[in-house]
Amino acid sequence: MLATAQPAKTGTKTAGKSTSTTAKAQKPDLQAIFNKFFELSDGDSADVVLKSKLGADICKADNTSKYCTYAAAWASTYDEKYEHALELIQELLKDYPNWAEVYFLYAQYLDYKEEPGAVEQAQKAVEMNPKLIYPVFFLATHYEEQENFKLSLQYYNMLEKLAPNHRSLYYNRAHVKGELGDLQGAIADYTIVLEKNPKHFRALFNRANTYLSLENWSKAETDFTAFIQMIPNNANAFYSRGYARYRQSKAAECCADMKKAGELGHKDAAAYAAANCQ
Repeated sequence: MLATAQPAKTGTKTAGKSTSTTAKAQKPDLQAIFNKFFELSDGDSADVVLKSKLGADICKADNTSKYCTYAAAWASTYDEKYEHALELIQELLKDYPNWAEVYFLYAQYLDYKEEPGAVEQAQKAVEMNPKLIYPVFFLATHYEEQENFKLSLQYYNMLEKLAPNHRSLYYNRAHVKGELGDLQGAIADYTIVLEKNPKHFRALFNRANTYLSLENWSKAETDFTAFIQMIPNNANAFYSRGYARYRQSKAAECCADMKKAGELGHKDAAAYAAANCQ
């Protein structure tokens, strides 16, 4: 159990009236701070640092609040203090059985421990509050990792309605669409990623390869060229651009790429260059 907060001290009397120094201080909006804390569930290391800070701010403001207990349970899970984390989670489930966020916290705990039940807890959070973003994201990525791409796509589509600017949505969904054979849909999502961040080289490389699969050789060449400008010593990019150029009957350009890819260690490119490029 968390420590009981001490009663606030009253101020000194002035001209027969008491003033309260604490009354003048504006109390922090714990719900608003917690909302930011809860939304940082993308797994990024910078998110973890900020989440830790927000959790500390919540507990500093009120160490008896449910939000502080939640933050402490998350921190204990992240620090692998599982017994303490579970104690706090069970306390929250008992005291706040209708708080959807707690079930997502439990899902994260079970996921960290690699124990069964995480999916069911995340689904319960979504059922209780369909507007929560990160239980939906959790389920989308879970099913993607399990290669259940149809279910994964359903949750990514839900996520788009909830949070169309979510930073991982379109890149992840493009991969899922590609696995389901929707190559045009994958290209559309990779294009959105690149519109938001033109330097997202992984999205660029994946879109280039998707164009190869669609036999759109010119667009594949264009994307591989842009990728090479960002990542100049990638053997696979030179080999793939060389292949796209080969399919467009650009023999000299193809050989230049195959030779470069061979120099970078690509064996198939080196073999092609040795046999066809004099």
